[in-house]
Amino acid sequence: MDATEPVKPSAATVHVGTHCTLGTVIWLATLVILNIATVCIISNRNRPHLQPLQVATTPVPSFLTCSYHKLDGFDVTDCLRTSRPFLWVTRKGRDECVAAAASVRASMDEDTDAWIKNTLGPDAFHLQFDGPARLVAAPSRFLPPCTYIFEVSVPLDGIYNLTLLHVATDFGAMVEVGQKADFVPRARVLVRSRDVFFVPPPRKVQLEEASKLRCDRLLGAEKGSFVKVWMGAKVSPEPFLMHRNDSCFDARVHSVLFAGDTRMKELYAWVARRLRGDPAYAPAESKSLHTFGSNLTMTWMQDDFLRGIMSDPIATLDAHDKLVFGFGHAPFLRAAEEGHWKMNQIKTHLKNVLEVLTSYAADRHARGLPLFQLVLTGPPAFPLCAPATEETPACSEIQSKVGWRSSDRLRTSTATWKALASERDVAFVDAFAATVPWILETSVEGTVVGSPGMQAVVDEVLHRINLCDVGL
Repeated sequence: MDATEPVKPSAATVHVGTHCTLGTVIWLATLVILNIATVCIISNRNRPHLQPLQVATTPVPSFLTCSYHKLDGFDVTDCLRTSRPFLWVTRKGRDECVAAAASVRASMDEDTDAWIKNTLGPDAFHLQFDGPARLVAAPSRFLPPCTYIFEVSVPLDGIYNLTLLHVATDFGAMVEVGQKADFVPRARVLVRSRDVFFVPPPRKVQLEEASKLRCDRLLGAEKGSFVKVWMGAKVSPEPFLMHRNDSCFDARVHSVLFAGDTRMKELYAWVARRLRGDPAYAPAESKSLHTFGSNLTMTWMQDDFLRGIMSDPIATLDAHDKLVFGFGHAPFLRAAEEGHWKMNQIKTHLKNVLEVLTSYAADRHARGLPLFQLVLTGPPAFPLCAPATEETPACSEIQSKVGWRSSDRLRTSTATWKALASERDVAFVDAFAATVPWILETSVEGTVVGSPGMQAVVDEVLHRINLCDVGL
């Protein structure tokens, strides 16, 4: 069904707002014509960190299927009831966007500065849907100077609630000029709909098929969504459970080394608990060695930027056959904690890490040692203070630790890490996609590692290290 055809509202759909006037339609059409040309001339050289955006056809609002909302500082065009669901979010103060692009230096690197301004835009948002699945949508494209298009794809059709927050302006979520300046998010509600929206996905996953996703949610389900799974009469995340009595552990010797920063240590603790048959969350434990059965050991190594492994990989890695690694949030911490790394700096460092590790793996095989498996884990999301919670202990903890850990920066870095891992044929776990739907719900520790999204990350790590040699 074409997006411009009238759509008969579902009985379960509540549609809010007034339909577009003729003047609004003309304004929207003019905006599209003016800005598509701008998007199309953005060169690939100005996208040093992400793969080129898929600029196919820009979804255009139709007065037949969309509703128009005037909000505080923004206009939102809701086209969620179409065969290609999307939102248009436009800042009313066009001059403010133009002024920000002209006056704010987002990066001292010219290509990075141009990429941020032409591809991401000056504003940052958090758009969340809650229903049969929970997911967060990022803008799929930016039309300079002030329009953001969110294309929405859900893994399960049904009734969803929508929350749209305005988080940052003047490129604050991505700016990397000024070593002492931390990112200070100011979440402001644009839309918090208690009404429900029927969002028909372009690709359905039937509810009875969802159970097949429980052990592979990030691969089988929609990226960045968390699918609830029906288990009899109850809804459960149903984690991929393993325990010490699984006989497959003893089929051959496994030695798994986890290395990286504190976020990686928390993941190590999660995996250890899961292997003991306990899927519940607990703060990271101090134990650096775990033994399961007679042939499986798991070891932790604190190495925030992986410099220790890079300095002597043979001495560090020869005793193991699997490495789960990542420097998580370390480059994004406060300047006093050796954080505030620029995007090019992060990309160069990870390239060097992967070069050393893949060269080691090839040399190790030549030396007659067992094959070595590498699993790179990207950074998880970082909490965002929900509006009206700024004075709570949890929010104070978040604000004191945020550094440069905005969702936009972590999402961009994740795309870079994933691309570099693919180039080197290294397995990659997208921790950001699994955890970003939970950033508005956090503990007093100011972290998302206790969220249900981390269960999906643990699932993926267990699939990658493949302790039972499934499929081999």
